[in-house]
Parts: sequence; structure tokens; C-alpha cells
Amino acid sequence: MTISYEKFHLKEVINASGKMTILGVSKVSEAVLAAQRFGGEHFFE
Repeated sequence: MTISYEKFHLKEVINASGKMTILGVSKVSEAVLAAQRFGGEHFFE
């Protein structure tokens, strides 16, 4: 699935300051992305 920046009226930014941005959001690691994907694809109780 591809998410379009235009669909949500988002502007792509280039962060030259590290992982944190002026918006206060941190980029997550590949391990976190993998865990989120796993959680979204399975059922848990």
C-alpha cells in the first residue's frame, strides 16, 4: 500500500537535525516498524 502525500495534503520535509523535527515527532526504527506491521496483521487477546 502506498500512501500519497497529496491525498492527505502533506508536505514532505528534509530533516537535517537528526531524528527529531521541529514538529516534535521522532522517526521510528526498522524494528519498531516491523513490530507495528506484525501487530496490525495478527489478532491478539
